[in-house]
Amino acid sequence: GRKVMESLRGPALDLMHIVQADNPSISVEECLEAFKQVFGNLESRRTSQVKYLKTYQEEGEKVSAYVLRLETLLRRAVEKRAIPRNIADQIRLEQVMAGASLSEVLWCRLRELKDQGRPPSFLQLMKVIREEEEEEATFENENTEEPEGGDGYGHWGNEAND
Repeated sequence: GRKVMESLRGPALDLMHIVQADNPSISVEECLEAFKQVFGNLESRRTSQVKYLKTYQEEGEKVSAYVLRLETLLRRAVEKRAIPRNIADQIRLEQVMAGASLSEVLWCRLRELKDQGRPPSFLQLMKVIREEEEEEATFENENTEEPEGGDGYGHWGNEAND
């Protein structure tokens, strides 16, 4: 295990000390397992790129949740220099447009942002998506309620009985 210890730096070394303090008899394998949990797999640049590009929105997942999940992978890919930092915003936008099932309205809004040539940051993109999701939710609620807040018919019935 000494070899592994000697090759570690920074946060990895700190983690190793924490894990060992917790469990002095821990094996190297178990240590590496702890690493995977904290730092994600020590995956290659290519893997993190492919993993990112193959991440699509799941059934029943909100677009905002998808973008959040994507962001973790994107940041990992950028850290590994699999994706250049200066085009991360552009790549995020393109991936969302390719990988999410967007409403017509949202698709058009993102299309506009794309055409402006300055892709939105993560937070700007989230804001647009959130606004759209809230808008849709409000719209859906208005459509499912009966007139007069759902008990309109009851009122008329009661007055007729007076």
